[in-house]
Amino acid sequence: MTTISFDREVDMMPLLEVLAKFQLPWWCFARSDALLNLSEYSWDLLRKSRLRMAYIGAESPSDWLLHDIRKGTRPIRRLRRSRPAVATA
Repeated sequence: MTTISFDREVDMMPLLEVLAKFQLPWWCFARSDALLNLSEYSWDLLRKSRLRMAYIGAESPSDWLLHDIRKGTRPIRRLRRSRPAVATA
């Protein structure tokens, strides 16, 4: 089984174009900030590709937990990224 993970739009585009062409049902793991910042073109491809489910990761506000799982980020950085999404919701 292949796991599809979307982290950045630029990395997603080649695969999205193929999936949209064949229109087979599929699912993926995705970062919430990656989905939030997708262009309209990418959203159109997602709709055409028959994406059925995206497992969206949730971040921890705990410095020690992020360090222990080697996440490579800090809670304050995640908070700064998420505020624009909450403000527009």
